Amino acid sequence: MNYQSPEAKRRRSTGTLALVRARSNRAGDTPSRRTKPTAELEQLKRHLLEQQLDRVADEQEKVWLVRAAEDAASVAWSTAYPLLVLPALLEEKARQARDQFNRQLEISSRSQSVLALAE
Repeated sequence: MNYQSPEAKRRRSTGTLALVRARSNRAGDTPSRRTKPTAELEQLKRHLLEQQLDRVADEQEKVWLVRAAEDAASVAWSTAYPLLVLPALLEEKARQARDQFNRQLEISSRSQSVLALAE
């Protein structure tokens, strides 16, 4: 694992939060243009996502979780009761994202070992 100074970690963390905000505040997506259910869904998604992000230290894993939250919100929106569906769906998508992230770390670790032996 690469050592990162606390300053580097803070900068990366700020970048992740900016990514969340940028995806939440896309151009033309002003409160006046949103319907109330859309705004409520977005607010709930942000709240649930913040809870997920608070449990994670790795910035790359946070990116996976942001993507999972976006996907969960999209799927929830297509249901009859998106506000009821989103919490369970986001939890499921976050679990899948964590599993996939851990698989990628394992593959990367094995690849590093193979490359080290090849040298």
